Amino acid sequence: MPDERSELHEAFVDAYPEYVARTLTARGIEVDEVVADAIVEGTAVLDALLTTLDATPTLEQRTSPLELFREALRPVDRALALTGAPEARDVPPAQAGWDRYGLAPGSS
Repeated sequence: MPDERSELHEAFVDAYPEYVARTLTARGIEVDEVVADAIVEGTAVLDALLTTLDATPTLEQRTSPLELFREALRPVDRALALTGAPEARDVPPAQAGWDRYGLAPGSS
């Protein structure tokens, strides 16, 4: 297991809370206490997922960091549903399902 996080790991974990808050604000969704807690939870989920990825030999990795970033958005999606936030109308069909609020960034 690596002693240090990869630069990508650091960048993704650092960017996550700001990305989520900025995306929600752009959609006109208030970041209340429930959503803020979900952002903290999602940040921890992302950190753990990327820690596992960093420890996995490159040839054995089956997910990308961007896929893990998207997966870490699930707690926020659930919190938004709990608070009754309006769902996004412009979510691509491939992204529909759990990402009702259009939080997940597109692929590269």
